[in-house]
Amino acid sequence: MALHLGLGLGIGHLPSQGVGDVFDYYVDPSTAVSGTGIVASPYTVAQLNALSGSIANKRIGLKSGTSITADTLNPTITLTDNGLYVGVYGYGTAPTIDLRKTISGAWTSLGGNLWRHSGTQVSDGSASGNVFRNGIPMKLVQTTPAADGEAVVAVWNWSGVRGVTSTTSFSVDIYSVADPTSDGYTYTYSSSTYAIQLSGNDCTIAGKSGALITAKGPLHQGGAFRLTGSRPVIRFTRVEHASRHAILVGPNALVEDNQFYDINRASLTIATIRVQGLNCIANRNVSGTQGYPASAVTSGNTAPNYATLPPMSRV
Repeated sequence: MALHLGLGLGIGHLPSQGVGDVFDYYVDPSTAVSGTGIVASPYTVAQLNALSGSIANKRIGLKSGTSITADTLNPTITLTDNGLYVGVYGYGTAPTIDLRKTISGAWTSLGGNLWRHSGTQVSDGSASGNVFRNGIPMKLVQTTPAADGEAVVAVWNWSGVRGVTSTTSFSVDIYSVADPTSDGYTYTYSSSTYAIQLSGNDCTIAGKSGALITAKGPLHQGGAFRLTGSRPVIRFTRVEHASRHAILVGPNALVEDNQFYDINRASLTIATIRVQGLNCIANRNVSGTQGYPASAVTSGNTAPNYATLPPMSRV
């Protein structure tokens, strides 16, 4: 385990130092205006993703006080290099990556206070997601919605798991006493898979204490923050309204000071933190719940050679 700590806290895994952090590339997740990657002219997420495979051992800073939504931009950071560090620079709250899209256009009445919206698009056709009313998750059911606030994703697979679709284009049914086209509510749905996905070894995602890098409404079961290589480190993040896993990490991981709220809305016996491999250190991770309960014990799959972690505290 000493070997893990040496690697996990060595070069490329330095703790976030605050507004004075120095990065190789600066990124503003909220902008579509191309930059040069410096503080005064930060990259877009698309520009950063275009560098994938050529930026090993680089430090990437996400601009504080920014947010990105799936309505306007591709919100997902996806990189394949080893030794990456993704942190935060500037003042204010840490970046928020909102993986939800607004349901726009007319709803069709099915009678009996049932309404359907067709042609909703998602990024992954074998994934689980949620439906939201004014940002609050609706109750997902497997049968016809029968009470106000209930919703169903009309295409199912995986034995009818709540909110799971088998196609990238599907319909959403809800129960509402008023036409949702004009009832004054905003309806959104989980549309994108990951907030940050790093596939190399020795990679880090690190927000700051009191300024957690936040992901909202992730679509997939594979974690809003996903670090699949060896010796990953993830600190000071927050995941809200996830269908299943909140974080997925590879072997010899360090997972600490993260927060989870309203996780595992697919209502499965499944891990909040999924560990693919052995030897994970997990410290001070906190779970708060609403709706379906979050997993009290973080663990990997039940297959051999998956780590089992200690229980998280609750808020």
